[in-house]
Amino acid sequence: MKGLIFVVFLYGLIKISNSFSCYTCNSETGGSCSKEESGDVTECAGGFGCMISQERNPKSGDFFLRECLAGPETDYKCETVTAEDGVTVQTCGCSTELCNQNWADAGSTEPNG
Repeated sequence: MKGLIFVVFLYGLIKISNSFSCYTCNSETGGSCSKEESGDVTECAGGFGCMISQERNPKSGDFFLRECLAGPETDYKCETVTAEDGVTVQTCGCSTELCNQNWADAGSTEPNG
């Protein structure tokens, strides 16, 4: 019986230690989400990491998104891609607690990010 109680206790500790939080927001759905506004702190189900993203569209304006990563990453990094139509998307994935508050915390070295 003591062994079973220990296993249940250990499982509870593992579940608690797997708790991982990120900032979440989406400017497209009307939430407060911008370079300055980080959104809400959300506990992430998998604990895989966080993401921050900005789309700069000359026709429709800027779009910000912060969220939990849905799966494990092998290489957390920042990328910027510009399409032929002038739309630029900057994205950073990061692996530490609340690392997507701003571009610098997420690992970006770009001056705009």
